[in-house]
Amino acid sequence: MKIEPMIQKRKEFLKVSYQTIDSIDGSYQGECAFDKPHGKGSITYKNSSDYSKYDGHWIAGKFYDGTLIYKNGDSFTGLFRDSRRYNGTLTFANGGDLLESKETRR
Repeated sequence: MKIEPMIQKRKEFLKVSYQTIDSIDGSYQGECAFDKPHGKGSITYKNSSDYSKYDGHWIAGKFYDGTLIYKNGDSFTGLFRDSRRYNGTLTFANGGDLLESKETRR
């Protein structure tokens, strides 16, 4: 069974469309369903005290699988659960990596 036709049918069912959403927090570009980020997309933050950018997959407006870049230059690449780091690699701007394999809180 081919996966691509199944993904396309799901996108049609959810009425996924490509949108640009500007808000007080930042600017999102990518796939949306029901006016929320859903699918592949990225946001560049304007007024966040912690985040600079997120690029990856979204589910119902929450981070799912991608890279989150912090204002200080650190980045996390991996899986998120309810937009929180869950399983992946935290890379520090000053060098070095920290593998995370369980739920963590920021």
